[in-house]
Amino acid sequence: MKKILLFVILLAGFTVGGWQNAAYAQPRATTAQSSDAEMYEFKEGQKAYNNGDYAKAMEWHTKAAGKGNGSSMYMVGVMYVNGYGVPQDWPKAGEWFLRAIEKGNSNAMYTLGTMYANNKHYTEAAKCYRMAADKGDADAMYKLGNLYFFGDGVPKDYAKTLEWFRKSADKGNAEAMHGVGLLYYRGQGVAENNAEALKWFQKAADKGVVDGIVYVGYMYGEGMGVARDYAKAADYYNRAAQRSSGDAAKNYADKAAEYRQKAIPARPVSSALAGTKWAHYYSDPEIYYSSEVGFAFFADGRVKIYDAESALLGGATSTGSGTYSFNGKTGEIEWDGKSFTISKNSDGTLTVKKLWGRDWKLKKVSSFKIIEE
Repeated sequence: MKKILLFVILLAGFTVGGWQNAAYAQPRATTAQSSDAEMYEFKEGQKAYNNGDYAKAMEWHTKAAGKGNGSSMYMVGVMYVNGYGVPQDWPKAGEWFLRAIEKGNSNAMYTLGTMYANNKHYTEAAKCYRMAADKGDADAMYKLGNLYFFGDGVPKDYAKTLEWFRKSADKGNAEAMHGVGLLYYRGQGVAENNAEALKWFQKAADKGVVDGIVYVGYMYGEGMGVARDYAKAADYYNRAAQRSSGDAAKNYADKAAEYRQKAIPARPVSSALAGTKWAHYYSDPEIYYSSEVGFAFFADGRVKIYDAESALLGGATSTGSGTYSFNGKTGEIEWDGKSFTISKNSDGTLTVKKLWGRDWKLKKVSSFKIIEE
């Protein structure tokens, strides 16, 4: 009786709240354990669905559902949600999900829970997620943990959040791993513990979660829960940049460059230049110069060109910038739409050919560094 009452309460949400803003349900991996006839109809339905023949899929899944197949009931609900093979009808989808739930189908429990959550029916969402979580659904465990974190449909309870995140993470949910890390990092529902936070951020990072990668980089850079390691911090921020786009990718790349710069050991300042602007230094770039032109080669492939040695030593604004690459002793500078050949000589000098109509032989400055403007 209690189970039937629960279904009635859940179904009421469809008639009261409306579903016009519901996110369309996508089918989750599903299998059927039933009679041979039901299994055949279920498989034929899945085959038709995967081939985009939704009318045929609806026909087969309706047949299997009529024989009591919970997985097919779930698929019928999915098709009503999306309007595949039938007119879109969210209340009908809800009815089919409830039938599937009565058969113990955890996919239906999770999907219905997500539909309720998307429409802010959090109490009903929590009930659905809890049913799916109790059947071992890792995604539902993570969603239920989030409801406890925000106090949506259930009392706010960080300890409960940690409990459900841990259960989900133990089943391999990468977002839950990151969530556990955040709780330890912030001291929510558990004592603050940076070492434990880093362990969970690392687990999430290893599964490709960008936020996890960023937190690992940050903690290495700041020495939180681990010995400070600028090189590792740079590596992780670079990984985050490669997995991101737009402003986020740029910000992560800039942070990687910042930590990469800090990772380079400082070299002593030449005594002959003590007191000049060279005394404020970075270890990157390498400098080559003559009395008329100077080049600053940065480790990330950029080159800055200065119009005179005095400008270079004073840290003045460069004439221009471009990129460079080396292949052994020779390479190229790409600058202002032109290419110039460069070569390293046995005496430690650098030759730049055909720049401004002539070849240049430049001396290397290796004992000090400049401030990049």
